[in-house]
Amino acid sequence: MYEATEPSKSKGKRRRLQQDDSDIQVVVDELKQVVEDCPTKIQLLQWTEANVFSMLDSNDASSSPSSQSTLTKKGLSTTQQLRLLQDVIPNLMRTFRQRFNDPHLALFIFKAVRNHSTQSYVYGCSTATYNELIALLWDSFRDLQGIKDALEEMLLNSVDANGNTQNTAERACREAMDDKLWLDRTEEGDEVAMTTLSSISDLLVDLMAAKENRAGMYGRRKRDMIRGVGPSDVKSLNSEKLDDVFIWPRNG
Repeated sequence: MYEATEPSKSKGKRRRLQQDDSDIQVVVDELKQVVEDCPTKIQLLQWTEANVFSMLDSNDASSSPSSQSTLTKKGLSTTQQLRLLQDVIPNLMRTFRQRFNDPHLALFIFKAVRNHSTQSYVYGCSTATYNELIALLWDSFRDLQGIKDALEEMLLNSVDANGNTQNTAERACREAMDDKLWLDRTEEGDEVAMTTLSSISDLLVDLMAAKENRAGMYGRRKRDMIRGVGPSDVKSLNSEKLDDVFIWPRNG
């Protein structure tokens, strides 16, 4: 059974979380401007290697002090630095794909973050990152199998899908069906493509169901917390006060 958190402590924690979000957003905005100001893809890749990748190395226990990136000098904690990846990585992928018309570099960024460490995967391969990956795989490569693999990764690693995930994957399936946009147009190739399209549809259903199940789990935690307060105390708790004594998990 979950115990209620003291309101004063809860409010203090809430304020700290809000301040963390504010600090991170300021840095995210600065980084987006830096990315936008890079005139060439080579310079952007060099900036990424010098700052983003070296930030991952600096948060690796085996790294040396010389691998510190400029991002580590902005006064953010290690966790705050890693949370930057949730916004920085999809923005970098999108910039390489759309502005510089280089989907291969965009895919390189994703794979580098995914394969670097468990920590970089958890923070860097967020819902937004996977949404950008799915758009990249379809718009640049017409890769239905790649989309299926990406959705399977999300399901396996408990990465939430959202409306953008569903819309992008469904758009890929719809366009593929309308114009038969897959490489192998033999009878066998058509059969494989149809099987892949069906799998993508099933995976979207599973992902959205998994997200609802996790939301239901948090709801059960809240109900358990109420029971722990006691019947007489519950009557005095309106929804606003209840939020003060329960720290909700935030989506990444």
